[in-house]
Amino acid sequence: MEEPIKMGRRKFLKALALAGAIAAIGTSGCVSPEESTPVPTPTPRPTPAPTPRPTPAPTPTPAPTPTPTPTPTPTPTPTPTPTPTPAPTPAPTSEPMQTFTAEELAKYNGKDGAKALVAVGGTVYDVSSSRVWPDGKHMGIHFAGVDLTENLADAPHGADRPQKFPVVGTLMQTFTAEELAKYNGKDGAKALVAVEGIVYDISSSERWNNGDHMSSHHAGEDLTEDIKKAPHYGTPVIQKFPVVGTLDGA
Repeated sequence: MEEPIKMGRRKFLKALALAGAIAAIGTSGCVSPEESTPVPTPTPRPTPAPTPRPTPAPTPTPAPTPTPTPTPTPTPTPTPTPTPTPAPTPAPTSEPMQTFTAEELAKYNGKDGAKALVAVGGTVYDVSSSRVWPDGKHMGIHFAGVDLTENLADAPHGADRPQKFPVVGTLMQTFTAEELAKYNGKDGAKALVAVEGIVYDISSSERWNNGDHMSSHHAGEDLTEDIKKAPHYGTPVIQKFPVVGTLDGA
């Protein structure tokens, strides 16, 4: 019994193998390998050209809005405050100008409450306020009440010191004709003239240039006769100038 069973199994296996072969042939279309259609090579898909990315147009830079320059506010010019003009300091008060004779000057010797006056170059100065003239004396060698012209000319500090003090007048001096001639208004000298025995100082007059007036009258001389004859320049005109002395022998 076993033999027929084995034979039946072999047939079954062969039938199964044959069925598999038939199925394979059906699948391949019964075409031999030589006649089989080659598998087409796939057409390569063209690589699409890259779409150029559009370059964005540059955004224009907006022009800066100019900042308006503010108009400067003018600074108001301050009205200058006027500086008050100080009142001028009054000059030292002195007594009215006087004409002193030598005898009158001697009374002002600085003693017993009297003023201390000295004369220098025909000008009388008040030295009463000076600390260096106590009781009318200066260094025990100069005294008030006298003409110090000669004394101060030889002093080391000179005759200019009294000029710091108030002028109170002129000293009447007695001039000789020779002494008067020295005051001709030239080379810095004073211009003095004598009229009717009185000597006048005309140095400050603009009409007496360099000691001469109209080239016909000259300083340093006795002009009594000339002045009397001059209709435009009589004695009253000369009397406006300071009296400084008398002419000896007139």
